[in-house]
Amino acid sequence: MIKTPKRSISASEYELIEKLSQSGMTSFSADEAAKLVGWNKSKAYKICSRLKRKGLVKSLNSRYALTSIYSNYDLYDLASNLVWPSYISFWTALSYYKYTEQLPTTIFIATTRQKKGLKLENNTIKFIKIAESRFFGYRKTDDTIIAEKEKALVDSLLFPRYAGGIVEVSKCLGNAWTEVNQETIIEYAFKMKNKTLVKRLGYLIENNHLAIDVKLLDKLEKGIGRGYSKLDPQLSKKGEYDNKWKLIVNV
Repeated sequence: MIKTPKRSISASEYELIEKLSQSGMTSFSADEAAKLVGWNKSKAYKICSRLKRKGLVKSLNSRYALTSIYSNYDLYDLASNLVWPSYISFWTALSYYKYTEQLPTTIFIATTRQKKGLKLENNTIKFIKIAESRFFGYRKTDDTIIAEKEKALVDSLLFPRYAGGIVEVSKCLGNAWTEVNQETIIEYAFKMKNKTLVKRLGYLIENNHLAIDVKLLDKLEKGIGRGYSKLDPQLSKKGEYDNKWKLIVNV
């Protein structure tokens, strides 16, 4: 339970904090606060506003969160519930699964909606819009909605800039390889319907000398198409041409 000194706040403010603490809610709207405590909406809005002025809650656009619950994973809970549909992915998910030693201060959220990013404590929440057909491969752990291990890697292969760049994604793929399901990651790669992603996955598997069933690697190679793509989409086309995977190795 969150400990809050009664003398610094009113009885109503204390009641709301206690109810929120007991409910385990990581974020809430004024309407939800009204239902939780049994107030009318006008009183709930007034109490939330007062708690915000006193620094006891943080404003998250149209929602609030208790300031005393900010730990890394509470922050993930909040971030993944700010908009629906959405889930944590890219570099944040790779860090969550401990595939990188980096601790990114940006929380990357995959969503099918257009939404502006926001600042939360010392972190930035960035919403990455993806097509509805690519919105799959996530799970719920407690209150955190996060990409599965295979989907976090596939998302990062599609948009390496949201995962520290292709070199970082390559390291994460190598670190994750013994934990992920090889058939699943290849299934997800094809389900994204992006040949460049398939090329990058095949190339990095071979370049990192990752153990894989030959049939699965052949399946990847057959799905790459004819044109050449950049290994790192953020860099120029200068580099060696890999004829097998139809990639410009520009890193």
